[in-house]
Amino acid sequence: MRLIVGLLLLLTPVFAAPPEAPALGARLGIDGVPGLVVLSSSGDDAEATYTVGSPQNVQTAANVVEAHLLGQGWAGHPNIAEPPAPKPGVTQQLRSFVQGSELLTLVATQVAREAVTLQFTLVALGAPPQVAAAP
Repeated sequence: MRLIVGLLLLLTPVFAAPPEAPALGARLGIDGVPGLVVLSSSGDDAEATYTVGSPQNVQTAANVVEAHLLGQGWAGHPNIAEPPAPKPGVTQQLRSFVQGSELLTLVATQVAREAVTLQFTLVALGAPPQVAAAP
């Protein structure tokens, strides 16, 4: 009887909890982008914020990140409107990317003379709607 129970336990599939989604920052690999010195970072699986220090301006930092993301398989998505800067005199750039059914936005903002904040937001777009077959 013990042998039968033992064999049943061995043959029973073990269901493990699915692994958690990696944090967005880890998934994007921003920490390792050449040309960006990460001063601080925070985030979860849908948002990531980095403060990077460099003598570069917002446009240069956004260009470096864009080149990195394009190299990872993201495609540029120009149909997102640029929001107004949070206050007069603040330089800001918006870039957007798409990969599969995900939309990634990047808002780069100059926060100090030699620091830029990179704020990423990931939106799952879901599967495209199915088109019914013609009769």
